[in-house]
Amino acid sequence: MEQALSVLGRTEDQANKLILPFRQLSELRNLVKGHANPEGKSRAVAAARKAHGTLRKHFTDLVDRIETSLHEIEKSLPSNTSSSTG
Repeated sequence: MEQALSVLGRTEDQANKLILPFRQLSELRNLVKGHANPEGKSRAVAAARKAHGTLRKHFTDLVDRIETSLHEIEKSLPSNTSSSTG
């Protein structure tokens, strides 16, 4: 994804920042899935609660950051101004 964003005109730093929420979601999923290391899961939950107060607020923050990134990524994509009619 970062390489694609770079080709579309984003700097490496911008691309990394746009992809970060997706990486965090993936890491969180790996930590809390059923057969994950219980210590890793406990640390992830504790860190989320420390940073946001509740798991709900942590989730809401992550979803908001993903949505923001998606909008920014969308802005990087070439716009298709021609309409095709069948």
